[in-house]
Amino acid sequence: MASAIHNRVELAAEQLDIALELFLNGRSDVSVLTLAGAAEEILGRSLERVAKQTTLQWEYAIIAPFEDSLMRRPLEWKVFIKEKNRVRNAAKHMPTPDEMKIEADLKEEALRLLVRAYDNYRRLDLQPTERMEEFHRWFYTNALGFEDDPAYSFA
Repeated sequence: MASAIHNRVELAAEQLDIALELFLNGRSDVSVLTLAGAAEEILGRSLERVAKQTTLQWEYAIIAPFEDSLMRRPLEWKVFIKEKNRVRNAAKHMPTPDEMKIEADLKEEALRLLVRAYDNYRRLDLQPTERMEEFHRWFYTNALGFEDDPAYSFA
């Protein structure tokens, strides 16, 4: 086997596509979680590289003022990110030998990371794959409860 140069965005797109395939076929929530998490991070860094807002930055910009108002203290970016990535990181890392178990809804967390990765992909103005289009239709119907999304076009 020979070493080759690989484009990280293309690798992230492949990871996202495989994560979507697993999710849509109801297989391995933890694999969906870790693949989507890796894709989300690379796609997010790619957005930062071209000075575009990531999904997490967008979400933070919405949530932080409410947190500040309700809790009477600012929501620190590091705290926000740590909580958003808690389950993903717990599935990938074991800080101490005694931490053998994690408590999480893996399916829910996998879906959240898929949405973040997919949104970052779209924010890069990349053409969605067929599987991404299938996920969009699944999400619109199953997560949002609508039959159709006439306002959304992949063209």
